[in-house]
Amino acid sequence: MTPKISLLLFWLILGFSPIIGGLSVNLIGPVLLVLLASIMGFIYFLKDSKTKPIWAMFDRKYILKYFLISNLGNALPFCAMLYALKWTTPANIAI
Repeated sequence: MTPKISLLLFWLILGFSPIIGGLSVNLIGPVLLVLLASIMGFIYFLKDSKTKPIWAMFDRKYILKYFLISNLGNALPFCAMLYALKWTTPANIAI
C-alpha cells in the first residue's frame, strides 16, 4: 500500500472515529473498543512481516518506549474520548 493511501485511510479513520465511537459506546465498553482497534491496527501491519517475524521489526532496547507511547499516546486518550461520548455528542468530540 502506498504511503498516500495509508495517510488517506488514517485521515478517514481519525475523522470518523468520534461517530463510530458514539454509536458503539452504547453497545460495548470503551476499553474493549480500544482493545479491538489496537488488534486491528496490529493485524494491518502483519502483512509487512512476511519476510521476517513480527518481533524482529522491533529493537529490544525500544520495546518499553514503544509500549509507553502506544498506551499513553494512543490508547489512553482514545479511552478518554470514548468515555466522554457518554455525556456529549460525537460532533462535540470532533471539534
